[in-house]
Amino acid sequence: SSRYRPVFRMCVQEQRPYTEASKALGLPKGTVAIRIRRARQQVFGAMAPHLDAGHVRALARHYAPCA
Repeated sequence: SSRYRPVFRMCVQEQRPYTEASKALGLPKGTVAIRIRRARQQVFGAMAPHLDAGHVRALARHYAPCA
């Protein structure tokens, strides 16, 4: 979704902290966190049919602590 793209780009692709994205986008930090979670769910959902279950679990574990 287009509402998740700027947050995903800043926090995941550019590896900026949530607080920095929050200030830059004028969003509460909690909103940034929720949008990141939802964007990751969409990405994982799109990738899941193309990966075996072990890879999906490994990706989920890897990205779960990111905040």
